[in-house]
Amino acid sequence: MGLIIAIVVVVAAVAFGGWYVWDKNKDDKPANNSATNTNQGSQGEEQADPSEGGQYLVISEWGVRFELPEELKGDVKYGIFTSASGEQSANFAIGEIDRLPGSNCQLQETTDPGESGKYGGVVSMQRTQKPPTEISQELAVGYSSETHIGDQWYYVFSMRDACFSADQEEFSRLAGEIEKLAKAAESLQQVQ
Repeated sequence: MGLIIAIVVVVAAVAFGGWYVWDKNKDDKPANNSATNTNQGSQGEEQADPSEGGQYLVISEWGVRFELPEELKGDVKYGIFTSASGEQSANFAIGEIDRLPGSNCQLQETTDPGESGKYGGVVSMQRTQKPPTEISQELAVGYSSETHIGDQWYYVFSMRDACFSADQEEFSRLAGEIEKLAKAAESLQQVQ
């Protein structure tokens, strides 16, 4: 009987040892082979930087981007606003203008029922499925460009006249940055 217990203990110890070694090594990466290298290559492509090092502002929610002027790189942010009717706009702010005393040009979170996201900023881009011939009269007034990508139309608006700052002299100096941003947004393209 003692021999049977000894054999069971040895078999259990070997089984436990084998399981322990397997458990510790199961998360190791597989050996390099062509299938693994191919998969890593396609993952690298998916993870490529669509901003190309900050050269483009990427609206990731929409899969589009536009090239930023050199002087605005790293200083522009955006927020997506969704209206109660489901229409969306991307609203852009320029940090240097945001920081002016008394500036009202920042992006702000909406608190209106049925709406979500950020509104305000210095440039707005409306996204809709409606072509220029079908857009509402209010949207038709004031947009500077229209771009058609896939089944969406994108309309760019400068909100320069809606912005102000207590430091009007400095705001006037920076107002040209708003127009540069609006012009850059006109070159919208789909992220590849």
